[in-house]
Amino acid sequence: MRSRLSHEQSVVLAPYVVHLTVYDLGCGPDLTMASELIDMGADGVVAVDKEPLRLRRRGVRTMQRRFDEFERFPEDGDVAFVSWPINAPNPGLIRMLDAAPIIVYIGKNTDGSACGDRALFKLFMGRKLLEYMPSRENCLIIYGEKLPYDRVLSEVLTPRDPVGEEYAALQSEMLSYHTAEWRTASPQHRTRRKDEIVEELMSMPSRDREDIVTRLQKLGGR
Repeated sequence: MRSRLSHEQSVVLAPYVVHLTVYDLGCGPDLTMASELIDMGADGVVAVDKEPLRLRRRGVRTMQRRFDEFERFPEDGDVAFVSWPINAPNPGLIRMLDAAPIIVYIGKNTDGSACGDRALFKLFMGRKLLEYMPSRENCLIIYGEKLPYDRVLSEVLTPRDPVGEEYAALQSEMLSYHTAEWRTASPQHRTRRKDEIVEELMSMPSRDREDIVTRLQKLGGR
């Protein structure tokens, strides 16, 4: 598990936390990401974890609580930040995130890693996608307002296509990072120069390479 963001991901995330209060949900004992959020310009971070939090960091307020002890996302919070959530049902976390104005997710559901469950990603799919920055180590996703929802039919009225990390999380099979990104890539992305594609192919396991080669052939990319 790697919670740290790349420099590029941090640059993308910063405008969504500057001058705001962020709840770092499941922060872990070292408060690493909570400190980074302060460095990005957050007014304050509330670091929440079920385990005791003994460290102290500038601008970070710690809170030892389980998610199911919250009735909803706190009113003083502007952004919910969740990093590598446990790969198991967590209704308390779902309830909190459902009421959050902005959700920031970091994690990875490819190459043998798994975090979050289907319920979490179904909740994400019901949100406007603001930013998506995938990488082999961490995927950063930022979600905004809820998409229009039909309560009678219990479905989003205008569903959007999943990005690679979401697609991988919702599959019953484990996918490689490259396969998940390829299957969800736009037609424009699939027309990258052939030498770039070859470079990626050569770095993949043979099984994933065969899958993508087959798709390239179907698209006329021989």
